[in-house]
Amino acid sequence: MAALVGTFVLLSSVFQAGQSIPRRYTCDGSGTSPPLSWTAPPPRTRSFALRLYDRDARGFSHWLVWGIPRSASGVTAGLG
Repeated sequence: MAALVGTFVLLSSVFQAGQSIPRRYTCDGSGTSPPLSWTAPPPRTRSFALRLYDRDARGFSHWLVWGIPRSASGVTAGLG
C-alpha cells in the first residue's frame, strides 16, 4: 500500500468541486476546456496529462492534453 505524501488539488476558477461545468465549456457551448490550476505536484512527477472523461456519456473522452511540464501550475481555458 502506498503512503500518501501530500494532497494534490485540481481547481477551476469557473466552477467548484461537485458543481456542473458551465455551459460555455460543454458541447452545448463552445466546447472548450475550462481554466484549471493545481497545487504543487507529487514527488517524482515528470509531466501532467489531463483528460475530460464523461461518465454520463458512456465514458466518452471530450479532450486529452499531455506533455504539460512539471513546472506548470495550471492551464488556460481552451487548451483542450
